[in-house]
Amino acid sequence: MVVVEFDEEGQQQVSPSQKQLLSKQINSFEPKTLIVYIHGWHNNADDKKIRYYSGKKEPTHDLWDFDSVLEEMGRADVGRTLGVYIGWRGESCNDRIGRWLTLDDRREAARGIGNSTEFQDFLSDTVDLGHRIKDCRVVVVGHSLGAVVLEHSMKGMIESKIPESSLPEMFLLLNSASTSSESSVIFDQINSSWRASQMDSGTKVITPRVVSLTSEADCAVKCALPLNGVIRGRGFSDRAPGFDDELIGHQLRLASSSDSSLKAAALFSESFKPRLDPKIWVQDDESGRTDIYRVHFKGERPKESYLWNLRVPAAVASHHNDVYNGRMQAVALSFLCMADPQSFGLPDDMYEIEKAIRRRSQPQMGDFVNGAAFRIPHNPTTIGFLLDRLEVSDEVSLLKKSPRETYKSNLCAILKFSCMSESAWSAKLKQRATSVFLENPKLIDIMLSAGPDEIRRDEMGARFLDFLGIDTRNNPNRHP
Repeated sequence: MVVVEFDEEGQQQVSPSQKQLLSKQINSFEPKTLIVYIHGWHNNADDKKIRYYSGKKEPTHDLWDFDSVLEEMGRADVGRTLGVYIGWRGESCNDRIGRWLTLDDRREAARGIGNSTEFQDFLSDTVDLGHRIKDCRVVVVGHSLGAVVLEHSMKGMIESKIPESSLPEMFLLLNSASTSSESSVIFDQINSSWRASQMDSGTKVITPRVVSLTSEADCAVKCALPLNGVIRGRGFSDRAPGFDDELIGHQLRLASSSDSSLKAAALFSESFKPRLDPKIWVQDDESGRTDIYRVHFKGERPKESYLWNLRVPAAVASHHNDVYNGRMQAVALSFLCMADPQSFGLPDDMYEIEKAIRRRSQPQMGDFVNGAAFRIPHNPTTIGFLLDRLEVSDEVSLLKKSPRETYKSNLCAILKFSCMSESAWSAKLKQRATSVFLENPKLIDIMLSAGPDEIRRDEMGARFLDFLGIDTRNNPNRHP
């Protein structure tokens, strides 16, 4: 673990040699996962396990707890994991009572750090260092007021249009102590900026890049945050984004339960698998039950949102600071797998993909799973798997709205995004795909259609066919 400290102006408090040390650590360790962690209120980079307030001793939290998370992940089969702990003055008062009156002051300090250009540059440089390592995933995490730091810094990073390689695979906000009025503006700005950048490439927003998780049992942000607003004369306007239903765009729904419990390593392993239908594994330590949840869209916020804000069950985190346990780690890994499935291997059971596609092709299921196209790794095996199923001749015509056409349309919806990973395509595979589509012109129609009922042109589908060298300009069935 590498520790880096910043002052309240967002200036690094260590010598330039700290950056060299960080670079050396990353290059020598060659992590598969690099976690940058920003702590919250009442914490700093102090490595003492006990602190004294008005002569009373209390245990410290974040630094040693984060170190234990790294140790736990090191014991699990998730690859080498390196942590970067970002310390700031989250604790500004040594009085046992007075320290609880510093929330507004420390939140303002958190905003200042996040808005600092130097801090944003440090984050993007650290992400760059991680991405220079082959197959390294980078996650930036902010807890409590650390989430406030992260909200403001990622807003600045995205709006400054830094290269995609300098952005992490996922920004993760845990039990954010921001206010919903503040987060709402930042969330909308982030979504708008990212959506605009993707419009140029013809892609749709389909994977979570910013995930905000708040425990249903977090009384600190659910009750104490509004109460602080009342004390400060702001009324009950200081709601946390995790408890503002207008900002909740997704929800977890229980899919199944099992009385058998999983060890931490097995829980991590199950959470780290790429799946067409993403699953969230939650271990209830008290009952020993394992619950499996699925993510569903909720409310009126756009389905193509880059930012997923949702609450997690109390079994995941029993209070505000209970974010270092294996259950929360497994949930975070599940969302990382959704955010960047291309970094992971094949699913253990390819048949699971087939079942999911067929299930989603039934009329009662409606639209195809948003994001499914990115939840299958792009490589020769999965591309061949999809071509095998497109190659099968149909005994019945592909009637509109029929399960058969929807099934083929869903296969195309997944396949078309694979052209963004050219390294997955060999010359032989491209030749085969070209033959499949030229021998069945109906598939070209489906690939160019924005949906079974649409006549407007699907730009990503057109890009895929152009990648294969198939001329679609004179296609009479689709409007350009």
